[in-house]
Amino acid sequence: MNHSGAAESVLTQRRRIGALLRTARKRAGVTQVQVKTVLACSQSTVTKIESGGTTISAQNLGKLIEFFRVDQATAAELRRLNEVNSASRLRSGRRRAGPAWFGDVPELERRASEIRSWTGERIPGVLQSDQYMLAQFQAAGCANVSELIAARKDRQRIFDREGRREFLLSESALDRLCHTANPLTALDEVQHLLKCGELAGVRIRVVPYGRSLYLDPDFTILSFPDEGDQVYVEYVSGKLLLHKQNDVKEHWGAWAALDELASTPEESARMLTEWRDRLDAGLAGEETR
Repeated sequence: MNHSGAAESVLTQRRRIGALLRTARKRAGVTQVQVKTVLACSQSTVTKIESGGTTISAQNLGKLIEFFRVDQATAAELRRLNEVNSASRLRSGRRRAGPAWFGDVPELERRASEIRSWTGERIPGVLQSDQYMLAQFQAAGCANVSELIAARKDRQRIFDREGRREFLLSESALDRLCHTANPLTALDEVQHLLKCGELAGVRIRVVPYGRSLYLDPDFTILSFPDEGDQVYVEYVSGKLLLHKQNDVKEHWGAWAALDELASTPEESARMLTEWRDRLDAGLAGEETR
């Protein structure tokens, strides 16, 4: 299917949004330097937003509408255009990497030079094997399983880029995987984790039982080369994207505590290898019965 028309429409909408924001900024007597502080991004990103070269999240759009004191009619038009732009991107074939609330996080992941992720009771999506993804989506009763898998694999392209990608998993997450998933699926996932841990720039570390501490829900710290760090925290009903200095600092503190408790990549690989061997032996025993 040819999506060139849709792509042109998306670009046109972005340019209209950018032009309206640029006019509102100048009318308010605000500089791009001030805007970058409000959005916690680089000035080049502000320039791209105003020229239509990149998208703006609904959250950041709301901040600018308030900061520029945009009139009601223009604010309504900005929000309408941004909603249409988001919908057009989906129709033009851009896959979402998760539920609708996941918003612009996949795009942030792609832009980040460093990613640090903590998960306490589950295997994060970007570390899931195809077989494990399929089992998860089927168990959830998803109707568009093939699309969801393709979208998640698209998220995994972060491993194709240079940069630090570090994942801390609790031993509980591995325990839950190996005792609740189908043994073949669990084995496939453990083997996948071992392969991921061998990729350049990727470190997978386990926080063993006995070293745990209370933390807020799973979180990921995203670092960018030319703008402030951001954090997203995942919940059952949605996600919270944080960029205020105090919030980011708090999560860096949590990461430092976890980092001190986690096993080394080598120790973690040995633990995964032991899980793999146990699962493999269990399956072999089943075959001989």
